[in-house]
Amino acid sequence: PLYSMSPKASSESTKSAVTTYTFKKKSAPEDTIIAFFGLYQNVEFTFVYKRNNPNFFSREETIVIPRDTLFQEINFTDLSPRPESIVIDADGNYLATYKLEAGEEKEIKVAGFAKIDKRINAALDPSEIKGEHKESKKFWESESGPVAQKAAELENISKIYTFVTENLTFSDKDIDKNIDSRKGALSALQNPDSVLTSEFVDLFIALARAKNIPARQVVGFAFGDKTTNTPTLVNGDFGTKSLHSWVEYFDRELNKWVQVDPTWGSTRKIDYLNLVDPNHFALFIRESSSDEPKIPEIFASGRDEASFKVDPSNKEFNFKADPKIEIDIDKTISGFPTVGKVIIKNDTGKSLRDSKLSVSTNTVSIIGDASQEIGTILPYSEYTVNVKLRSSSIIGYGEDTVKVVLSGLDQGKNREFKAEKKILVRPFFSFNTPQILLIFLLLIVLGSLTLPFFKRFKVD
Repeated sequence: PLYSMSPKASSESTKSAVTTYTFKKKSAPEDTIIAFFGLYQNVEFTFVYKRNNPNFFSREETIVIPRDTLFQEINFTDLSPRPESIVIDADGNYLATYKLEAGEEKEIKVAGFAKIDKRINAALDPSEIKGEHKESKKFWESESGPVAQKAAELENISKIYTFVTENLTFSDKDIDKNIDSRKGALSALQNPDSVLTSEFVDLFIALARAKNIPARQVVGFAFGDKTTNTPTLVNGDFGTKSLHSWVEYFDRELNKWVQVDPTWGSTRKIDYLNLVDPNHFALFIRESSSDEPKIPEIFASGRDEASFKVDPSNKEFNFKADPKIEIDIDKTISGFPTVGKVIIKNDTGKSLRDSKLSVSTNTVSIIGDASQEIGTILPYSEYTVNVKLRSSSIIGYGEDTVKVVLSGLDQGKNREFKAEKKILVRPFFSFNTPQILLIFLLLIVLGSLTLPFFKRFKVD
């Protein structure tokens, strides 16, 4: 099936299982027709981070690992050694933290597959991932006079794309210095004749934000034709050994994020404003910050080819998220709130996105919300959710069942994981820890009240 095409065909017809696409003749001979066929693209990756701690004290080291996005899902096949924790930063990036003892050297291997599939975008709730970051930042000087003035002249996002792609000229003269010599949007606007990938991206974002359109930078890998027509962000190799950078902006009419590659739009003469490209594999996204996360050294230096490998893959994989649920509640005492735990353990390399936890019982009441939004259940991570129960009957005696349902999106489809556990319901007057504590407190209170009374009699 057709994945995406630019420009759109003027007509199409199918006969004997063959589809013919017809286009209007191009006005410029260098213009290109590009089309992708298939349902999705698989990418296989291996990164090796080498970390050492020369200090006399232990310290924590954080690395960025590939993340799930609106256009891709990640399945880790190796993340060794296991990190102390994996967290999601303000922009949704996955950060793995490791502890390094004094003088310790550690080699960290990150390997897995990415499934790039535009159908993921349609499945996720846009309200959860819609950013509101439109403010001016370092490199994205949307409030500077020249940038704001130019943005006022451009009617919409299409005009911004046309201006950036037609007025900036890419030059690979200093491409190896791109990691250290990023100049930003204002510089690109004032010096358009020799710019790098980052300046195409920075100017597009700054102009969009100046028009109150949320826009962000994506840093990752893009599979081109290994020529200067498909330039990259760093290293200058023009192949898959280099990082690339592109843009996502939020289209309020479509209510979704849209990918744009202004650099390749300029160099390849392809409409990358309306082309969904399955050959762009994201590593991280910058939205609230224009320069965080930093580009890891293994991608910036380009000296150690063995430190990372990224390739399109024909290997089929169908890994699924498989979180396990444990219910840490044994009994509830009538009249007393009981605090229990629901523990979610995800020992797989696959996340469960947009997840929600629901708790129900037959007779015992749940204090607070019975459903909680969890968000993304990260790979190799553990989550604890507190649950409060209370029996309304003071003399209640018997059993009840606590039922837990964890739901979330996996490969664009909603999945449910269930667990249940029988718990004991005991009456108020049974001798358990809550009652013993209550009696003890009552005795202390009574003692503090009666002691002055007896002292007064003794004095008299």
